[in-house]
Amino acid sequence: PSQPSQPPQHAPPPHTAPSPSRAASSSCQRSSSCQPASSSCQPRAPSTEFVATVERMAGQLDGLARAVSSLEQRLTVSEDKALSMERILSRALDNQRLLIEKLAAS
Repeated sequence: PSQPSQPPQHAPPPHTAPSPSRAASSSCQRSSSCQPASSSCQPRAPSTEFVATVERMAGQLDGLARAVSSLEQRLTVSEDKALSMERILSRALDNQRLLIEKLAAS
């Protein structure tokens, strides 16, 4: 007798640190008593880890933009070649039609 299969156990989602905007907003509760010059309401400078992450993301986006640009150029070249082949084939079909008509007339 086989045992019924149990559904897979899912691990709980990994803990993620709050985003800097949420962290800043949670440490700075805006209330009527909060003054702009108050140190508890001043925005914090982003951490070096955050800055490094954003710079890495910007670098990846630059790489993706270059890849998309390259693919667009390759696609344009392929489209141009396809149009050229279409014109050549169209002329060849026209010439073939003319030859058939000449042969049929003779």
